[in-house]
Amino acid sequence: MSTRADVAAAAVASVLGAVLGLVTGVAGSFLQESRPGGLPAGLVAGLVASGAAVVLAGSLTRSLVPSLVTPLAWAAAALPLAAARPEGDVVVPGDTIGYCWAYGGMLVVGLCAVVNVSGTLRKRPSAEGRPPLT
Repeated sequence: MSTRADVAAAAVASVLGAVLGLVTGVAGSFLQESRPGGLPAGLVAGLVASGAAVVLAGSLTRSLVPSLVTPLAWAAAALPLAAARPEGDVVVPGDTIGYCWAYGGMLVVGLCAVVNVSGTLRKRPSAEGRPPLT
């Protein structure tokens, strides 16, 4: 049974997850081309930060909502930046690094969401009041 505190915590975690998803999606889109020393450090940092945002938001409560809101916010921020614009401006170019950011990012945030949701479902007590699955 949900209490008001549980609902409030889920709402706060969802808002935090949405903000984290938007920030990591935008920041990663602009930084994914950073290659200090020739290594794609911006891409790796962006993917790690995006996955960490989903895990963090999903682990704050037992609610499923933050685990689902964060990847959706990431996609809403990152994918439009990967699209070609009529002016010719491109934030995420159509090269290997750009594709790794767009598709790899969707894969990372999606997998992190699935892991969070499956972990959250295991933490919930069953309808009969039995302890959660281990």
